[in-house]
Amino acid sequence: GRMDEKTYDAMIALIKNNPNQPITILANSRGGYVAGILDAMDAIHKHGSVSWDVSAGSVCQSACAVLALSASKINGELDFHSVYGQYNKDKYMMLGNNDEIKNKLISFGYSQDLISKLFGSINIYKTLEFQDGVLMQNN
Repeated sequence: GRMDEKTYDAMIALIKNNPNQPITILANSRGGYVAGILDAMDAIHKHGSVSWDVSAGSVCQSACAVLALSASKINGELDFHSVYGQYNKDKYMMLGNNDEIKNKLISFGYSQDLISKLFGSINIYKTLEFQDGVLMQNN
């Protein structure tokens, strides 16, 4: 479903309540909002044993895909577009201007070139495909 601050708080609580246990997230979401996502990204990444699985027939787009990049192991396809902090008829903030999210992903080990490619468009999705935690396809 749609991801928001309540979703991120629930993920953080799950991770805090299972500090030494592997956690698998079965993702199926078209995304959501960026408010609160940074804390969830940190919790997922710092845990160190979070797997992010996107089964055939499920989707992981937008905010879901950004969170997935915080996991220690990813399976399935992730679809990205430019992340914006606020959107209405007049105003949006793309990832290129959202240094916190961009720098966090780079600090997780992703290259600046890859991050720029993933978030280059608002409406056109870029896809990464992972199998057993290994990046298989990048288009």
